[in-house]
Amino acid sequence: MASFRLMRDFRKLIVWQRAHGLAVDAHRALQSARAPGAASARNQLQRAVTSIPANIAEGCGKHSEAEFARYIDIALGSAKEAENHLAFVHDMGWIDRATYTVLDAGLTDVRRMLFSLGRIVRARTDSGASEHGSRTTGGER
Repeated sequence: MASFRLMRDFRKLIVWQRAHGLAVDAHRALQSARAPGAASARNQLQRAVTSIPANIAEGCGKHSEAEFARYIDIALGSAKEAENHLAFVHDMGWIDRATYTVLDAGLTDVRRMLFSLGRIVRARTDSGASEHGSRTTGGER
C-alpha cells in the first residue's frame, strides 16, 4: 500500500507514550499492594497494563496496515482486561480510591486513543484495498 511505512517508530506514537506511562504508573502504584491474596491480582493487572504498549509496539513492526490494526485491537482487549483487574484490586481494598481514579482515567484515555487509531488505520486499509484491489497475505498469522 502506498501509505504504508515499514517499521513505524512506536515511540513516536502518543498512544504508546501514554500507555507506557500508564504501565509504569500502575506498577509503581501496585508495589504497595502486599495484602494476602493481592499478589495474583496485582500480577494480572500488571501483565494486562504492560501488554497494551507492548502490542502497539509489536503492531508497528508488522508488514501491513491490517496486521497493525489487529494489534491495536489486541491492545484494546488488554486495556479492557486491565480495567477489570483494576476494579477488582480496588474493590478488594488493595489500592485506594485516588489511585484507582487516576489509573482508570488513564485507561479510558488510552482506550479512546486506540479506538481512534484503529479507525484511522482501518480507513487506510480499506482505501488501499479499493485502490489496489483486494490483497491477502497467505500464511501470515
